[in-house]
Amino acid sequence: MDTSIEKQSLQGSCRDSLQEGQNALFYGDCLDNLREYVGDETVDGCYLDPPFNSDATYNRPFRRKEQGKQTKAPAMAFHDMWHWDEASRRAYERLCASPRAEISDMARGLYLILGEKPMTAYCFYMAERLLEIHRVLKPTGSVYLHCDPTASHYLKVIMDAIFGEKNFRNEVIWRIGWVSGFKTQKRGWIRNHDTLLYYTKTPAAQKVFNKEYLPYPPDYVRRDGSKPRGKGIPLEDTWNCHSGDRLDSIMIKSLSTEKLGYPTQKPLALLERIIKACSNEGDVILDPFCGCGTTLHAAQKLNRRWLGMDISYGAINVVKERLQDAFPDDNLQPGHGFTVYNAPDSYAAAVQLAHLEAEEVQQVEDKNKGSRRKKHQARYDFQNFILGQIRDARGRLLLQPSQSLSRDGGIDGWGTLYLGVDEKGEDKEGLILVQVKTSKRIGRREIDEFYGVMKAEAAAMGIFISLYGHRANGYEEVLSREAKERVELLQERAFVHPLDGRAWPEFQFWSVSDLMENRQPQIPSYARSEVPRAVREEEETQLRLEVP
Repeated sequence: MDTSIEKQSLQGSCRDSLQEGQNALFYGDCLDNLREYVGDETVDGCYLDPPFNSDATYNRPFRRKEQGKQTKAPAMAFHDMWHWDEASRRAYERLCASPRAEISDMARGLYLILGEKPMTAYCFYMAERLLEIHRVLKPTGSVYLHCDPTASHYLKVIMDAIFGEKNFRNEVIWRIGWVSGFKTQKRGWIRNHDTLLYYTKTPAAQKVFNKEYLPYPPDYVRRDGSKPRGKGIPLEDTWNCHSGDRLDSIMIKSLSTEKLGYPTQKPLALLERIIKACSNEGDVILDPFCGCGTTLHAAQKLNRRWLGMDISYGAINVVKERLQDAFPDDNLQPGHGFTVYNAPDSYAAAVQLAHLEAEEVQQVEDKNKGSRRKKHQARYDFQNFILGQIRDARGRLLLQPSQSLSRDGGIDGWGTLYLGVDEKGEDKEGLILVQVKTSKRIGRREIDEFYGVMKAEAAAMGIFISLYGHRANGYEEVLSREAKERVELLQERAFVHPLDGRAWPEFQFWSVSDLMENRQPQIPSYARSEVPRAVREEEETQLRLEVP
C-alpha cells in the first residue's frame, strides 16, 4: 500500500526543517523520507545495503525461557520477499513516465525481459529509491550499493540508467570470509562474496576519493632490496582476499564483540573504509536502509554528519541504543546529537500510527501470496514502538519483540529479571512478558488468556498494554466490567524478588496514554536489558564533532 500521503501528518514539517549539519534518524520508507526531508545535492556520500531479493525472512534471536531452559525465539528484523502487485505496477508506470528517456527505456526493458515477477517488483522498488539518492547527492558525491549475485546484474543496469554508465567506477568484490561447515558440502562453486557497486554523480575529475592503503608487511622490500617509503600498498577492488587485508564478515565470527543480533549486520571496519574513501570530515553520509546503524556508527566515529533511515521501528530502537552505548561521552540521544523524525511524540500520534498499520493490514489481507507475512510485518512497527517506551532507570531498552505471533500465545515482548544464582553458581532468571492490544474493547477472556500464558511460561511478571483507555477513569472506556474486576484482582497478586524481598505487582495493566505521558510500569532494578550492547569507542580513537 502506498501510504506516503497518509503518513505526511506524522512527518511534521517538510525538508526545510532538516537543519544544515543536523544528524537525523528517520522512521519509515526511505522513498517518502528522501522526498519529504532531504534537499537536492545535500549529501556527500551514500552507502546502502538494501534487501537483496533473497526470498528470505531475517530474524533477530531472542532468548526465552521454555520448560526451564533458555532457548532462542526469533524477533523479526525484516522480510526480503517480493511479489508483483498493484504497487509494483504503479512504480513501473511512474518510471515509464520519467522525462529521462534512459529511465523509461530501462523500466520497459526490464519489464519486457523479466515480466511480472518478484525480481521485477524488486528492481522497480530499487529504481525509484536510487533516483532519489541521485537527486540528493552533491556533484562531488558518490554511492556504494551493497548487493549479492542474486540481483547485482539487474541493479547495475538500473544504476547505469540513473547515474550514467560513464559514472560507474568500480565493482568492488568483498570476500565474506572463510568457508566451513555445511557450506563446504555444497555442489558447485561456493558463493563467498558480496558486491559493492561504486558510482559517482559526475565525471571522475569532480568526485571525492581518498585513496586508502594497507600497511607494508614487516618483511616487505623493494626490488632493489631497499625498504619501502610510500604510504603502503594501495587497496584494490577485491577486499579481504589476502592476509594483509582482514575484513571478514562478523556473522561468521561466533565471538565477535560487534554483533547486535541483527541478521545482515556488516563489520564496522567495512563501513569505515567506504566512508573514509568517499568523504571528508564534516561531510554528510546517508544510509537509507540503515538497519542496526553500522553506517551511522562509523560516520559518528569518523567525524561525519549522518542521515539514517529504516522502515522498521525495531531497527530505530537498536540504532538509538547502539549510538548511546558506543559514544557515551557524546550523550547521543534523540534531541541531543540527533533528531528522530516520524516517531510519535504524543498519544494522538501513537493512535494514528496504530491506525495506519491497521489500514496496511487490511489492504494485504486479500493477497494470495505473502499476505500473512505482510500482515504480521505491519503489526510489528506499532508494537516495537510501544516496547521501546519501556526503559530502566538508566534509559536502557529492556524488552525485545517476539515474532511468532501464531505460536507465542499472543506475547509481543519479552524481558528478563536477575534472580540470583542457583546451587551450581549459574544465574537464575525470571521472565517479564508483555502483550500489546489495539482493540477498542477488552473483555475478561483476553485478560485470562494473557495470564494463562504467564503461568504456562512460569513468568515472574506480566504487563498488559492497551492502545485505548486512561488511568484517570480506571480504563472504563476500554475494559468491560468483568475485565476490570479481573484486572483489579490480578493486580493484587505479588511477585517477591528473592534478593531483596520486595514485592512487585505480578500483573500490571497500562495504556499507551500512560507510556506517552512518561509513566513507566513497575519493574525491579534487577531487570536485564535484552538488547545487545555496542562496544564503547575508546576516547583516544574518537574524532569529536560539535553538536548543535
